[in-house]
Amino acid sequence: MSRRRLALTTLVVGFAVSCAPTPEPRSLRELEDVRRSAQAREARALAPQAYAHAEELRARGRRALEDGDTAAAQILGEQAIAAHGHAFALARVLRAERRVAQAKVAQQEKAKTLRDLEAQLATLTADADALELRAEVLRASSLPAPSGATAPEREAARLAAARALVTEARLLCVAARLVGGKTAELDAADAATARVEAELARTPATAPIDAARAARTACLARLTAARRPATTSAPAAGAADALLSELSALADAAPSRDERGVVVVLRPFDAKGALSPAGRVLVESLGRVARTRAGLPLLVVVHGRGDAADAERGAGVAQALRAAGAGNVEVALAGDRLPIVAPGRRDSATRNARVEVVFVVPSA
Repeated sequence: MSRRRLALTTLVVGFAVSCAPTPEPRSLRELEDVRRSAQAREARALAPQAYAHAEELRARGRRALEDGDTAAAQILGEQAIAAHGHAFALARVLRAERRVAQAKVAQQEKAKTLRDLEAQLATLTADADALELRAEVLRASSLPAPSGATAPEREAARLAAARALVTEARLLCVAARLVGGKTAELDAADAATARVEAELARTPATAPIDAARAARTACLARLTAARRPATTSAPAAGAADALLSELSALADAAPSRDERGVVVVLRPFDAKGALSPAGRVLVESLGRVARTRAGLPLLVVVHGRGDAADAERGAGVAQALRAAGAGNVEVALAGDRLPIVAPGRRDSATRNARVEVVFVVPSA
């Protein structure tokens, strides 16, 4: 009887052992902790292929455990942990590369901001000098006509003011013709300007300041009249503001506005008076902007000595603008009559020599 009980007990224990689940290997248990970590979540986002490989090894380990191959499950679990470690390392590298790229972008933005500030400072300095000179011109032009002889320095100031005013008059009349074409009124303003220029060429003893001021007023009136149809038909279009905003985005452009339109000043010329590589890039950009605005005229104004070299420089800029797509381009020589800084100052010749590209907008 005892032998039967012993045999029965042995049979029951053997059956129970055979039905017990296979114990989970340690590597698979550790693998689950690894998968729940913050590093795993990052690797899944930044290194999805490496993460997927580790998950494939885990799945193979689970299948081996289900098949009763504990040794294979242990090995596959260890391989999966190692694969997750590789995915973590890749994620850290990618995160570092992103930080480096972001730092480079931030550095470039700071450098651009610095360049913009330097350009704005240069523009403000030039504007301040121009306002100073303009104040001198206005003071001279507002003086009453002399009834007789006056101090030589006062007459010299009036003569400089008259030359500046008549040069501005001529440029305003050119802008009026570019916008509205030739008219009888514009021809009369042109003729009055030409008469004052002829008188100034003789270096008169008494400066024709009133005639020069009247010529400028007449040419400005013609430009205003030429713009009136476009301004009336679209009073809120803001063509000049939109153009100013677009040009402000160009490197080294630093545009400004005056009565003629939107102005970009070119200074990058070499010792021979030719455009530098940076200058050519800027001129090409200006030509492309003009190309997108069909019919927008450009006025190239050369400030210098008013000689053949200035004419050649203006023709070169005009040719580059046309090659970039600008259609209507005209060149005018202003000589040394509209300086930015008063002649005689240090580096005045260098600072006053420049080329203006004027976008003569068709509306106010």
